[in-house]
Amino acid sequence: MSDKSRTTVVVVESPAECCDRPGQSLEDGRTTAAITLAPILAQLERDRGDAQPILRALGLARDQLLDHELRVPESVHLRVWQMASVAARDPYFGLRVAQHAKLGSYDVLDYATHWSVNLQDALCRVVRFHRLLSDRHALEERRSAHGTSYRRREPASAVHGQECDCFFATIALRAGLLLGRQLKLKGVRFSHAAPSDAKQYREIFGTEPTFGSTTNELMFRHRDLRARARAPNPQLAKLLDRYAAEMLSRLPALGDVVAQLRFAVMRGLSSGQVRLESIARAQRKSPRTLQRALAARGTSFRHLLEEVRRETARDLLLKSDRSVTEVAFLVGFASAAGFHRAFKGWSGSAPEQFRRASRVKRRVAERAT
Repeated sequence: MSDKSRTTVVVVESPAECCDRPGQSLEDGRTTAAITLAPILAQLERDRGDAQPILRALGLARDQLLDHELRVPESVHLRVWQMASVAARDPYFGLRVAQHAKLGSYDVLDYATHWSVNLQDALCRVVRFHRLLSDRHALEERRSAHGTSYRRREPASAVHGQECDCFFATIALRAGLLLGRQLKLKGVRFSHAAPSDAKQYREIFGTEPTFGSTTNELMFRHRDLRARARAPNPQLAKLLDRYAAEMLSRLPALGDVVAQLRFAVMRGLSSGQVRLESIARAQRKSPRTLQRALAARGTSFRHLLEEVRRETARDLLLKSDRSVTEVAFLVGFASAAGFHRAFKGWSGSAPEQFRRASRVKRRVAERAT
């Protein structure tokens, strides 16, 4: 993959775009979907390792790895890779995780790419939506006369070799599944040192990898990118695009402490985990640190919690047929009576009255148009 050829660069459409700036840290609110941890620990157990000590050390429960909306700090994701790699004692552990991760392991992104029209279409979705899985890095598409490469941008200190192996091997293997044949990539580069034997890399990528590079990237041939998928379903892929875009829009902006805490509060409402201490523990920060960050932005946890409850309650009353008792529970109230009092204080009317009046207004507006 010669850098001398003329290239066109397209940077990922994600707030992760600044992750390679000097001084950038993974402790800036970056998160990873909890479901991405499941294939790592499953492979460790497949290799007769024990995942339970890792879960205990990081304060995670096994069922949390099945929660498609749960995000964990990126530092936790990195720690899982570090601990699992050491426990596995396998220099090819990352490749094996990719080989055994079943279709669907990565939720909507897995399915949307699988039903794409061609490989180019699928990789566009990876670039657009990969933040659903992780804020860890940005992804660039670079086009040249020789092919199209996909390069990760992240601080060099943040690169974990096994994780990077898994990331690119998953893309290569999913690409082969999409087209119904094994691909021979134009090239593949890794920044980590070469293993004693690169045979397993050649088997997955269909080419001789370059190790010790300044970049981590894959390059595909143009003819492979344009080749039609084995069983495309563009209508379903577009439907999944809308779902993925909605999920992406709900993710908090990087570096926006208030947005991140709002997201955490929204997730914790129905489970009752909306105490500042529990949210701080989940984010690996002290309650005092979060309080200072909110105060610096002119708000408080109490005010934020009330605001999220009010907005969520209004949304559920307007857009769902759930009973008022259900809505009360979903926004964290122990009783419908307490919810009634709070909602009347927010809006000046009881929940049922608010719902009826809003529906009448909507019908009138619809008739007018």
